Amino acid sequence: MTYFNDTRRSGGFGGFFSGLVGRVQGALAYRAAYAQTLRELEALSTRELDDLGISPAKMDDIAASAAREAVANRG
Repeated sequence: MTYFNDTRRSGGFGGFFSGLVGRVQGALAYRAAYAQTLRELEALSTRELDDLGISPAKMDDIAASAAREAVANRG
């Protein structure tokens, strides 16, 4: 009876590199979505923010949430 034993590491350098590229792309997509959302919120007047129910103190949280959603939905 013949046995086959594959001891190579799964993925190797190619897997590591593609994983690294994917993480960098994700970070760049997050940063771009965050910055775009924050710019759009900062462009609104105080009255417009009040109409939307957004406190200026919450703009960072909203931008971060939008960026996480954008990265999760990319692809």
